[in-house]
Amino acid sequence: MAVTTEPLAPTADDGAPRHRPIRDALNVTGEIAAFMGASLWALPKSSRFASEALRQAAILIRTSTMTLLVMTGFIGFAVATFAFFFLSTAGGVDYMGFLTGTVGPRAAIPVMFGYVFSAKVGCGIVAEIGAAKINEEVDALEAEGVDPLAYVVGTRIVGALLFVPIAVAAALISYSAAVYIDGVVVLQGLPAGTLMNAHWAAQNIQDQLVAVLDLGTQAMAIVMVSCFFGYRASGGPAGVGRAVASSLVVNLVMIHVIVTFWVSLFYSQDPRLPIGG
Repeated sequence: MAVTTEPLAPTADDGAPRHRPIRDALNVTGEIAAFMGASLWALPKSSRFASEALRQAAILIRTSTMTLLVMTGFIGFAVATFAFFFLSTAGGVDYMGFLTGTVGPRAAIPVMFGYVFSAKVGCGIVAEIGAAKINEEVDALEAEGVDPLAYVVGTRIVGALLFVPIAVAAALISYSAAVYIDGVVVLQGLPAGTLMNAHWAAQNIQDQLVAVLDLGTQAMAIVMVSCFFGYRASGGPAGVGRAVASSLVVNLVMIHVIVTFWVSLFYSQDPRLPIGG
């Protein structure tokens, strides 16, 4: 199923491109939405390319897990440090674990996953597909009767979804380890038992499932947006570079929209904190 993703470039009377930021942004938004719809429609056909989907998942696990471990560790250090010094001003250091346990799976880990996935995986997808499009490899798939949306986009979506449970587990382990090291070893603010008991008491299985849902939504959206910009890349290496930059901007905005949506949906009415009446 072919999807037209050529950029729109209206011209002025003198033949120069006419720049209309709002209209151009709306046009691109509509094109992305249409591309996402076509990609999801073609997703069931990806079952014929299970080996390619597994290969994409293996690439993500092998190349992105360590980066995610390191980055979620850093955000764990940051949250623990903020919690310690913020609560120490009110004499509430004993409740440091409640803050780290609440912020982690609900906001810190999803946001950091989005940054890592969009920068490392998303930009790589744009460059890979953009180069393939310029070299007419995508057109070759169509000539052979293979649906590019199913083979190129669908397999990457499936691979990303297979990676999500591993990403959540790795991120939670790294984040909690960083909280422990910072709070107990570096800052020496609390005994290990006090800190980690409060840290795990502040979250439950629903928080972990919401994190899986959040990361899965981000992974699907980032993959489809990156594939879209890879499909519309043109003009050689410079065009691929512009497509990579554009995809990163869109994905960074989309990350915060997705995280805000899930946090508002599940926690706006009832924050589900183990404190209060």
